[in-house]
Amino acid sequence: EMCSSAVKESEIEYKLEKIKGDWTYCTVSFANYKTKGKLLLDAKQMVTMQGDLEDSQMTLASLLTNRYNHSFKKELSEWYKRLSTVSEVLELWLTVQAMWHYLEVVFTGGDIAKQLPQETKRFAQINKAWSKMMHASAESPNLIRTCYSDASVQQTLPHLNQQLELCQKSLSGYLEMKRNLFPRFFFVSDPSILEILGQGSDPKTIQPHLGSVFDNVTRVTFHRITPGVIIAMSSAEGEEVPLKEQMVCEGNVEDWLAMLERAMIATLRSLMREASRAVRTTELQEFINRFPAQVAFFGLQLQWCQEMEGAMHASRTDKNSVKKADMRVAATLRELVVLSTRELPPMSRTTLETLITQQVHQKDVSQELLLSK
Repeated sequence: EMCSSAVKESEIEYKLEKIKGDWTYCTVSFANYKTKGKLLLDAKQMVTMQGDLEDSQMTLASLLTNRYNHSFKKELSEWYKRLSTVSEVLELWLTVQAMWHYLEVVFTGGDIAKQLPQETKRFAQINKAWSKMMHASAESPNLIRTCYSDASVQQTLPHLNQQLELCQKSLSGYLEMKRNLFPRFFFVSDPSILEILGQGSDPKTIQPHLGSVFDNVTRVTFHRITPGVIIAMSSAEGEEVPLKEQMVCEGNVEDWLAMLERAMIATLRSLMREASRAVRTTELQEFINRFPAQVAFFGLQLQWCQEMEGAMHASRTDKNSVKKADMRVAATLRELVVLSTRELPPMSRTTLETLITQQVHQKDVSQELLLSK
């Protein structure tokens, strides 16, 4: 029994000494942030360190329940408390770091800092305290001393966390206000909308985010001579549609984006009105080349609806009216197929294939109407 107890106690002592050896001289690594020095905890080390801390805590918790731990119970309890505190401090530290890093970009420059002066002032104080704490920790990087023995980090982090949450709350309210002013911002993630608002004074910087604001509008074309004037919009496929009227980017970013939206709507409305008249008087190939794909698609759909509706009304006096309309639909389909056999640019081919697919569907519906007559 005594031998068995001695062996068990020896195992406990070995594991305790290993934990002490692993953590007593463990140091924290810091990473440089821009040109401001070591202001960030090393992300890779933190992932590994948190996992190792959890393993050590589990080992200590197991040893504390061991019946042979009497000689080491006090030291086991002390180290469990020590590592638990270190783990909690590191977790809070990383949380504060993530918030600070996220808000630092917002409040240290750009248009948002000017529109939220009170929060910008608050963040300046946070930034000062964060920099001071990080530089001091980098000079004395021992993990146990920094996160447990020295109370400065433990006292500073909760205060910074509270202040950063206030900044975050104000920023969320600001973003909510902007989304209410321009509802399409509801489709945009917070980081993207912050980048848009933060660089709104330069309209050209908005280009990468247009796709998330407007469906399939990936870029706009600016006037070569007059800065800040948009003259056209382009799709992801490269199709460019000139705006009906040039649009000047003036005022807040949400204001001129709303103006751009209205300009897009006015342009498409004008093109669709023109297409509704041209579809009956223009050769099919000329019609397709003249209008954007979406508008050409609309024009052929409108033509089919008008023909079939007219044929059904005329069927009261002309029994063959629906059949004649079906023949015209078939003729349009054949013409589209002939056009698709020619050498075409990729975008034109895509447009034709889409029109053919729609025309096949319309031909099927026409056949059903003819058979159910």
